[in-house]
Amino acid sequence: MTKQIVAIDDSEVVRELVLATLADFGYDEVTPYGDPQEALAQMSAQDDGADLILMDIMMPGMDGVELCARLRQLQAWRDVPIIMLTSLTDKQSLARAFMAGANDYITKPFERIEFQARIKAQLRLKSELDRRRRDRRRVTPGGPRRSAAEGRGLGLVADKDSLLAALATLADPQGLAVFAIAADAVTRDRADFTTDQTDTIQSALALALSRIPMPAGDVVVRWDRKSLLGAAFVAGDTDLQDRLDDVRRQLETSLAGLGQDLRRSETSVSIGAALAGAGQSVSDIIGEAFRAMDEAERAGGGRVRVHGTGTTSGDGPASG
Repeated sequence: MTKQIVAIDDSEVVRELVLATLADFGYDEVTPYGDPQEALAQMSAQDDGADLILMDIMMPGMDGVELCARLRQLQAWRDVPIIMLTSLTDKQSLARAFMAGANDYITKPFERIEFQARIKAQLRLKSELDRRRRDRRRVTPGGPRRSAAEGRGLGLVADKDSLLAALATLADPQGLAVFAIAADAVTRDRADFTTDQTDTIQSALALALSRIPMPAGDVVVRWDRKSLLGAAFVAGDTDLQDRLDDVRRQLETSLAGLGQDLRRSETSVSIGAALAGAGQSVSDIIGEAFRAMDEAERAGGGRVRVHGTGTTSGDGPASG
């Protein structure tokens, strides 16, 4: 099947280079846009999305981060992988892009082999999402029963405020879990990281999270300078514990190469989670998740704690 790709960049030179490179790779169905506002208007009117979006971060009028966040609110585009094209060394902008829903990034000028590899990886992701969607549609009333949590989601949200709004409108919190994530090094008072160092660490966490396969409907946003907050629908605390422990290990691996930015402090990550209970407010469950994260960090770091279960997993802090 022919892959449909959208390329958005205000530079005509870059657009022509991207089109020529994609053609060399065998991708001929490419829709280019030079104006991000025109791209949003045209894409908003479409009932069907594409297989991949390539988007510049730095554009006039509406930058790539804002465009990414707006596209993620559109039903046809919410699951389409987005690769940011950037020449920026501003890691805070990359962190914002990942929190807005970007999946990966490529630095300009790009290297052809890396460019092709990243495109193939995201197209495989889209193909897998499409396959799962087709499988769900084939399930008949007499087929396997689905768990209460399966298929539920909050939609794609771009920031802290929109996540809080989505949580506040839930009529049925059954199966909802909220989890807080932080690199142990930056949560310790003795570390005293600069803003740039903290942003570097947050960017590494955001990039790693964007590459971890998560069920549709899971969301993660940047909560403050030191932590991330996520929400998901799960089958129970054991399911949640297993999923978050796998996330923790992958995030710690992503931090392993940041020795200088971490000042050779811990490369471990602590995660706290809480399952929604009857009558709980949004602030209650978020508070429980952060308390659980603090407990995991105080226990030695590199752990996952689910509030109220007394269960903690992890091997303790990793060496920097």
